[in-house]
Amino acid sequence: MNNSEQSLIDDYDINPLITDEEKTIYEVGLDSTTNIGLFSLALADLLSSVTIEWYCISFNPLLIHSDINFYPPEVQHLTAGTPHSAFACITNWITAYIAAERCLSIASPLKVKQILTPRRTGFIIVLIYIGITMPVVPEYATAYLAPKFFPEFNKTLVGLAFIEGRYNLGGISLISYSILTFISFIAVILFTAILVIRLKQKTSWRRLSTFDNAQSENMSRRDRAAIKM
Repeated sequence: MNNSEQSLIDDYDINPLITDEEKTIYEVGLDSTTNIGLFSLALADLLSSVTIEWYCISFNPLLIHSDINFYPPEVQHLTAGTPHSAFACITNWITAYIAAERCLSIASPLKVKQILTPRRTGFIIVLIYIGITMPVVPEYATAYLAPKFFPEFNKTLVGLAFIEGRYNLGGISLISYSILTFISFIAVILFTAILVIRLKQKTSWRRLSTFDNAQSENMSRRDRAAIKM
């Protein structure tokens, strides 16, 4: 690279190793409510996928019978199964929030930017993460990993152990996540139904208020595309 090319790169702050697509993604950032919601959803979904992968690997016979110092089917309960339930539920609730945001943008398009600011959206997402992880507290408070003897292997491995009185609190996490997941599904269905109804109402109103059939048809196509998203 000669001096003129280097000078051009310095003047325009161009990194030859960064493509236009990557630079665009970098420049977008988390300045909008949509980006914050989608980033949080992607993060929760990634963590959910990682934990479920570890859950599946834990039951692989090759890993179970390998020379390791822990018993995967028991260790996975606190390192894969329980975290996956939390992250999956977080994914559901962020999806419900995004559906509510879209519904609000159709119901009150002029006020949605004032109601849902990036700061408020970030605060809501943080509350979702914290609130949904709270039901795992009883699980981790009553179960722990400790060395124990496994007769089938004739050796001591790290496995799952419980404190006394575990069964008085053991079902709280399962019941909580079952209820929270059900509520999130209902919320997504409700907000999506409201969104579809409002879009159809606006489409009908546009058809009645415009004399341009082509323009009306284009609007209708955009509304149908928004419904399918």
